Amino acid sequence: MIPLSPVVEQVLSDWFHQSPEGEPLVFPGMKAKQNFSVMTEKLAVRVLGECRLNPWYNLRKSFCCDILPVVRDIATYEAITDHSYAVAVKHLK
Repeated sequence: MIPLSPVVEQVLSDWFHQSPEGEPLVFPGMKAKQNFSVMTEKLAVRVLGECRLNPWYNLRKSFCCDILPVVRDIATYEAITDHSYAVAVKHLK
């Protein structure tokens, strides 16, 4: 089980219910070998008119910070994020 923010969970649930029956992919139009980072940057420019640097790094960092107060077990946090709990707490200060 991966903790999700209620907003992300709702968006994913909406996409799931709108997708064709049996569709296993969240982004079905994406080619198997397409670069996710490039796709994200193009979407950001299209939607926001700009692209913030390192969108995947920023998303991962936000996720790790968001779940830090939620996950009480240090081993679980480290397994989900592949981050050291001690380093994560240090970065929040």
